[in-house]
Amino acid sequence: MIKRMTIILASLLFAAPAIAQNFDPVRVQAYTDGLMREAMEANHVAGATIAVVKDGKLVLAKGYGQARMTPKPRAADADTLFQVASISKTPVYLAIMQLVEAGKLKLDDPANAHLPPALRIPDQGFVKPILIRHLMTHSAGFEDTAIGHLFMNAPERLLPLQKYAARYKPLRVNEPGLQTAYSNYALVLLGAIIEQKSGLDFPTYMETRILRPLGMARSTYRDPYTQALANRLGLPAPMDAIVAANITQQLGEGPPKWREMSPEFVTSAASAGGLHASANDMARYALALSDPALLEKAGVLKAATFAAMIKPDQGLPNGVRSGFMNYYFQGGRRGFGHAGAMAYGASDLIILPDLKLGVFVSTNGRGGFAFANDLVRRMLKDLAPLPELAFDRSPENKALAQSLSGNWITNRRPMHRTEAAYSFFISDKSLTAEPDGDLLIGSLVGDKQLYQPIGKGVWQSATDLSRLTAANNGNGSMTLWYGDGAGSAVRANPFQQPLLMTVLLGLTMIFGWVAAWRGGRRALAENRESHSEALAGSSIAVAGLVWALGIGAFLTTLGQSAGDGGAALIFSYPGPARYIAWTIGLAVLLSAAALWFSRAVHKAPQWSRWRKAKHMGLLSLFGLCSYFCWTVGLVGYSGH
Repeated sequence: MIKRMTIILASLLFAAPAIAQNFDPVRVQAYTDGLMREAMEANHVAGATIAVVKDGKLVLAKGYGQARMTPKPRAADADTLFQVASISKTPVYLAIMQLVEAGKLKLDDPANAHLPPALRIPDQGFVKPILIRHLMTHSAGFEDTAIGHLFMNAPERLLPLQKYAARYKPLRVNEPGLQTAYSNYALVLLGAIIEQKSGLDFPTYMETRILRPLGMARSTYRDPYTQALANRLGLPAPMDAIVAANITQQLGEGPPKWREMSPEFVTSAASAGGLHASANDMARYALALSDPALLEKAGVLKAATFAAMIKPDQGLPNGVRSGFMNYYFQGGRRGFGHAGAMAYGASDLIILPDLKLGVFVSTNGRGGFAFANDLVRRMLKDLAPLPELAFDRSPENKALAQSLSGNWITNRRPMHRTEAAYSFFISDKSLTAEPDGDLLIGSLVGDKQLYQPIGKGVWQSATDLSRLTAANNGNGSMTLWYGDGAGSAVRANPFQQPLLMTVLLGLTMIFGWVAAWRGGRRALAENRESHSEALAGSSIAVAGLVWALGIGAFLTTLGQSAGDGGAALIFSYPGPARYIAWTIGLAVLLSAAALWFSRAVHKAPQWSRWRKAKHMGLLSLFGLCSYFCWTVGLVGYSGH
């Protein structure tokens, strides 16, 4: 009770207009301590760290909770290195612009002009080449693949960055420059370009040209494996042993008995998510981003170059700013930065140029997803509030909202391999228009989020830092641009709606079991059916049994994934997915055979009309399920 009263009193104190801009270190620490402890307790997070900079000065750098449990418990502090996930991408964008300043490449160069032959991107029927600029803004047009290879739980599975890029090439699905679809692979290619143009391995270039010049003394893109393993696999040199002793473990299970979860190695895709950094180091980074003169002083990048990078207009509605994401706060205040998520951790880096403010937050558990950027949103609303935006309740905006109601599917998803089936059920966007022009946006899993109209086809989230923009995509149809600028969605057809497809799968499994049970009963009973009638009945029973087994295993795997946040899939894929896909492939073949044997069913004298109708209805259900499974890669396993 005392703790809660302290938080409430602190919130009231800092809401006062007279001190709204006051980021005095003592006040900020008291305020932040309350928010962090409350959020960590509510979301079951073992350890976290935060850095706050303002007006060119460090305001706060601090750790909270547990950093490690083995070999002995250790508290997190401002020097503990956390895995910052996709925040790792942002120094890569600076590195690419270094190469641009050095005249080694141009943003409008085709990426293939700077990639080694094994990594060059085939045209795959698309007319326009992918440019460096497209890799910087998540608009290259790649499908997105990740499970089973982006994060590894054992260092023995790691690959050198360029070998990884060659093995796990995604397919192209859109012309470049037309839509955004967040792409880790685009960053892997940028890492390969850095290696190709500099002659250095990626971690060495980043340390010597970006991190150390900015004063980030211990931050590194290296993982903690042995030098012997590095020699054997051709990996970069490992993380220094002294540094490795102070990296956080990924912790879970919950208090009071935290335990180490699966480690996450990202060397193979280091440029997409492999940075380990502390609050103290990230404070130095945030200082440089909030005052570009420091980038220039450090010899990293000219201030004018960085200013051009973060201009809002990048040619696409709500588009990213040369890799930096757009954030929108209370009162319409704009910021930029990047979030990051791993199987067991979450991070956020946010820069507010008008306040010369930077905030970094990172956690070592899944619960951090719930509060990493929410904490910054609350901080700004309390410490530096602006007048609330006026909402646009015009008839035109209400009509546009109504036209957007329905089901959409994101462009960021795998589309051509079995992995697509496991990502499909989190790829939907369901929009419901309210009478006042608000939009409720949800998906098959998760809560619905309220977006409020601020005009010209733009809606602002009421609960986080994102916006949604509706715009014509040039071919007469509408595209939704959502989130922080790196996401887009298009209208879903009936077979791209997870709820409908879940019902289809459930019915197929249930009626498959029913068909198998009835077929078994008939096989044991005496009957006077002809040979062709018996074949028709037994073939659909066998097909039903295999459908029930395959779909049941698939839905069980999805349920387990929902329970652990996808961790098992991330680290063990393909695992059972391979056998599930081949089982469903067999079910499709058996359904085709059942259809063949059913040619004479309409003439079967021993079959009633009702049985004939049920038989053909079941074949139709199996046919629909076959089509869906084919579209998501579940008819036989297909991998990289």
